[in-house]
Amino acid sequence: MTETDYWSPGSRLDFLFLLPLSRYNRSKLEKRPCVTCVSAVLHVQKLWRSKVKACKRAVQQCHDNSSLHDQPNTEINADFVDYFEDTFIGRVIRNNRRRAPRFSVNMWNCFSRLDEELPRTNNSSEGWNRAIKNSARENPSIYESIADLRIEQHSNLILAEQLEAGVVKTRKRIKYEMLNEQLQQLASNFYLLPRDIYFKKARALFNF
Repeated sequence: MTETDYWSPGSRLDFLFLLPLSRYNRSKLEKRPCVTCVSAVLHVQKLWRSKVKACKRAVQQCHDNSSLHDQPNTEINADFVDYFEDTFIGRVIRNNRRRAPRFSVNMWNCFSRLDEELPRTNNSSEGWNRAIKNSARENPSIYESIADLRIEQHSNLILAEQLEAGVVKTRKRIKYEMLNEQLQQLASNFYLLPRDIYFKKARALFNF
């Protein structure tokens, strides 16, 4: 059985998962040469936005100056900065180097996926899981499960050939197509724009 027997559109297996995946399962996947582990940080972004909105509402409701904090923001944000560095980019150590973060940069960073025009979310995987759940039989035997998976794999191979031939096209909402084009254009200017302007444009795309 070859790699294409498991996955057709690309030349490798891409697993899009949420951050709480255990290190044990992630290490088992990363040992497979045809598997690339990628985290879906979109849910973290949504959670962060909700927290920011809640904080803004709380600040607007505070009219009494006596309730304002008397500590510098740098001290209050220190715990969050430490958490972010330890989790995503690594904390600074000697000789201006960084420790290995909990989740490697290559796993959560979408820069290379933009260049290769790969999906940035796991929405397609979730849709496939829902379709399998709705079409699968209840309490199937092992042989029935194998037969269902073979049928599904055969349809995936046909769809991959149709996509390569241009017979069918994947449908996306216009706003997501525009966002992908803007992100690809921004990523292509990574080495041309000053860092402050680059990140300002990136924040504007995600409404930060």
